[in-house]
Amino acid sequence: DCEPIQPDPTITPIESVPTSVVPIQVAIQQYTHPSHRFQLDYPEHWQYFEQPNSVQLVEPDGQAGYTVIFNQVDRKYNADELNQYLTAFVSQNFAQKETGFSAITQENRPDGTVSAQFSSIDANLGPTVTQIQVKQQGSILFVTLVSATEEQWQLSAESLQRLANTLRPLDVMPADPTDEPPEWVLIGPTR
Repeated sequence: DCEPIQPDPTITPIESVPTSVVPIQVAIQQYTHPSHRFQLDYPEHWQYFEQPNSVQLVEPDGQAGYTVIFNQVDRKYNADELNQYLTAFVSQNFAQKETGFSAITQENRPDGTVSAQFSSIDANLGPTVTQIQVKQQGSILFVTLVSATEEQWQLSAESLQRLANTLRPLDVMPADPTDEPPEWVLIGPTR
């Protein structure tokens, strides 16, 4: 007969200590969207999913994510219009009754970016915190979202915000079109 092995009562079990979803030892990669509208940095072990006007990056355990969405506009938006854009985006995508939406902060930054933070209940992850930033560069409005479970937000908020701030707009046109026709220059062979 074999007797089951009993745990040693003098040994204290090791509890799992949560770590950041952006560990210090993980290399950071540079990502360029196929549209060439922007670049950003992301942890090399995260997966990304591209759409024609966006990219979503997801931490392997699904505890955090990072999304950039861009839209072409035909004029320069002022701070009030950017705030309205942000509010409408959050209302349409997050502020339903069943999500337990709760606003945390909203601010206008000196660089023209509008930012908001809120909590909600994700159907798969439970309580989450999301930070959204809206900024205009030339004729492009960029919406950047970082989000994580509440537990991960406590550990990773600073690292996630740093990732969101790596957004580098690339191919953007001026937002104030003029009525003057473009000046066309033909370039031919140099022989």
